[in-house]
Amino acid sequence: MPLPGFASKTSQHQTKIPLPRLLAASFVLQIVVAVEIVGYVCFGNEERVVEEFAQEVIAKTGKRVEEKLTAVVENAH
Repeated sequence: MPLPGFASKTSQHQTKIPLPRLLAASFVLQIVVAVEIVGYVCFGNEERVVEEFAQEVIAKTGKRVEEKLTAVVENAH
């Protein structure tokens, strides 16, 4: 059974938010969401770039070590 007095009291008590404050809050929320999305995408991209660079450095270093060792072994005999 509904309480008629409770329903009428809660429906009469409405919080009015000023329009400038509501607009400012919505713009701030949009900016925060956009910044978070861009940050997430950039972070993932940075990880991929760093991984590729590390693999390239490892490959070049391995090749140089191999060339040096080959030169040392050939000159030793």
